[in-house]
Amino acid sequence: DIPRAEFLAVLDACPPLRLDLCRLFVLRTARLESRLADLVFKGAEARLCTVLLRLAIERGRPGPAGAFDVPLPVSARELGRLAGLGRQTASTLFTGLVREGLVERHLWGLRLRELTALRSRAEQ
Repeated sequence: DIPRAEFLAVLDACPPLRLDLCRLFVLRTARLESRLADLVFKGAEARLCTVLLRLAIERGRPGPAGAFDVPLPVSARELGRLAGLGRQTASTLFTGLVREGLVERHLWGLRLRELTALRSRAEQ
């Protein structure tokens, strides 16, 4: 732990660090507010699609034929946790997205094939 007085002294001595920390707090607050709004106002499939799109934005890269690759192997349980869903619900919904050809699961991670369709479902 950093003593409060020392932490404040460092912030006073380094305005760029203070600004960076403020930006970080604003970003995290915005993310938390967005996630809370998703949990309150969106259905289960919309929340799962929102999580998949967020992973694509934060960790993804363009893949073949307009797809987006997320090189992060995640389980249904992890996707469910991120979307505020139980493992079984997340698994069932994810399997449906795979069957419809919107998402592919690979050993290296996920391939999002139909971003437009996922965005549409995320907004429902």
